[in-house]
Amino acid sequence: MASNVLMNNTLYLILDQGGHSSRALIFDDTGQLHGAGRCSVDSRRPRPGYVEQDPPALVQSLRDAAAQAMAQLSDGAAARVACAGLVTQRSSMVCWRRGSGQPLTPVLSWQDTRAAEWLASLAFDREWLRQKTGLVANAHYGASKIRWCLDQIPAVEMAHASGDLVCASLAAFLAQALTGSREVAVDPGNGSRTLLLNCNSLRWDSELLQLFGIPADVLPVLRPTLHAYGELNIGDRRIPLQLVNGDQCSAFFANGDLNPTAAYINAGTGAFIAHTLDPSPGAVASGLPPGLLKTPVVCQADSCRFVCEGTVNGAADALDFGARALGLGQYRELDRWWAQQAELQAPMPLFLNGIGGLGSPFWRPDFNSQFVFADISEDACDNELKMLAILESIVFLLAVNLEIMVRHGMPVDRLVVSGGVSAFGAFCQSLADLSGLPVFRPDTVEATARGAAFQLLSARPKGIDRWRPDSGVTFCSEDDPSGEHRSSAIRRRYRLWRLRMPPIPSA
Repeated sequence: MASNVLMNNTLYLILDQGGHSSRALIFDDTGQLHGAGRCSVDSRRPRPGYVEQDPPALVQSLRDAAAQAMAQLSDGAAARVACAGLVTQRSSMVCWRRGSGQPLTPVLSWQDTRAAEWLASLAFDREWLRQKTGLVANAHYGASKIRWCLDQIPAVEMAHASGDLVCASLAAFLAQALTGSREVAVDPGNGSRTLLLNCNSLRWDSELLQLFGIPADVLPVLRPTLHAYGELNIGDRRIPLQLVNGDQCSAFFANGDLNPTAAYINAGTGAFIAHTLDPSPGAVASGLPPGLLKTPVVCQADSCRFVCEGTVNGAADALDFGARALGLGQYRELDRWWAQQAELQAPMPLFLNGIGGLGSPFWRPDFNSQFVFADISEDACDNELKMLAILESIVFLLAVNLEIMVRHGMPVDRLVVSGGVSAFGAFCQSLADLSGLPVFRPDTVEATARGAAFQLLSARPKGIDRWRPDSGVTFCSEDDPSGEHRSSAIRRRYRLWRLRMPPIPSA
């Protein structure tokens, strides 16, 4: 963290609300970090498929984190905080009273799939939905959650009857709660994850609303990513909130503007891989590879940037699951275990990773996660090797999406990684060995807030002229004397793993 702030440096406060914590980070216009606060947040899992968070607790956690970060600045530096951004979990939903802001439901996490059976029962053309939304029909997204709340929670039904209901992305709730704004608004990046946004017109779609039985009057107003969303009250400061975006939409920009020949991977609770799409207005979802998504990542009044995106639901969540199930408690020693396994050339199991359901390109909500002991007997397999197999499964799931991108003509000559899982060298090196591509890991692996700061800066005249890309380390398979054996071994395990995974839907 930088120890001082140059007198002419503008500062930006970024609020980052994630599955495990809320964070506040303060960057200057070169990308240096000057203040940080963090508050842990809890999730509840009352039954299978249900994942919930407490709305007021999330609001308070962001306020507390922001206060921590601002307290680290001198009075003079605090006065140079020009504006703020808010980035959130994209597919998390909540219902509340429009007038008072009172929440009527828990936050239904992006991991929540309670309405999967209802969604599967609907009869409609899946490709038609994909053309409209850039997405696939999946209970992780908001439409089925909103419909569930309307059907199952009496307070939601009553608020709708009185014209006082909002059902929307977590971002819209937090933006209103933190600013006290009368307008309830959301950006396209978060709005798209409802399955109700037409990704071509960037408007709520009447046919989609009719399909899911969701009244238009419960939705927020759509605003650009960069917009005057209100003012945050942080201590005695009022800071304009000028950006609202999805966490992954910002994370891909952590090291500056998107490179058209790079694929970007952000591996946190889940893992996401993205490649920039044609930024021209009117680009449509029909050119997307089967099973992958089209995501608006930053939208202005007259233009929008899109990426082709793949999703892995179980990244850090899968590692957490493994540590609990195997009685390890933690997995900080993954790199050491990986080095020992590589030195001994010890056989490893495979892990079929369906934690949180299979994301792209398989899209299977009910996939059974399991170990497969292809080269080693279960009795001879210790828990450390099983944890390495879980880590490797994240790499394999990303590789499937990368292969599809490349097969459909997207040029990729490097991978840029970020997120907590990328802090493990074993993860980065395995990606390099399997893909044959250099893997660049910036020094700052927590990418979401830094990417949001870049997006805020890019809206200012000549704003990005001062931005400095982060330094980091590049992993290449040929850099290691044992790389040839290691690469061939992981590629062979990948082929075995693919044979045991479901077929990829053709459309």
